[in-house]
Amino acid sequence: TTSSSVACRRPPSSANPFGVVGLTYDCDTESLYASSLAGSTAGQEVGRIFRIDLASGQVLDSMDNVDAMGLGVFNGAQGKRLYYGLTRKPEVWSVALDDKGDFAGEQRFEFSFAGLPTEGRQTVRRIRFGNGTDATLYLMAFNYTLQVAGERQETVLQLSYDPFTDTWSQVQTGS
Repeated sequence: TTSSSVACRRPPSSANPFGVVGLTYDCDTESLYASSLAGSTAGQEVGRIFRIDLASGQVLDSMDNVDAMGLGVFNGAQGKRLYYGLTRKPEVWSVALDDKGDFAGEQRFEFSFAGLPTEGRQTVRRIRFGNGTDATLYLMAFNYTLQVAGERQETVLQLSYDPFTDTWSQVQTGS
């Protein structure tokens, strides 16, 4: 669901000190999209994704009850969508955007990386779209703590877009 309210249901706490964890910009609508985990706990998902108008600095739309980190805007065969990686599941979802950049329609499952041999619980940290038919997902371990790994461990996935079916699939890399 969407709303224009910007008040958090619960402020960050020692159990979850995270606020804004993901950003992406859409130059067509001059919109900044920001994801926040503020108020979420291990058992309750109350995060939000906000659409911020850069000209006014105002929050114009929000999508409630979604804990997401990596964000990206992509113009596909059926229009523009905001893609986001969930923090609680190894999945990427999206939502359609209207011509102003507001959320328009139901959230849609896009891709799962649950079957991949990764270390621990992986979350999409960043989504980078390429030449119109490819995307790169940067995954990292995330478990709602501030514990820092000794060295940065990241999994990189390459995806390919099929405009005829409006779907993404993993690109198999050679060994």
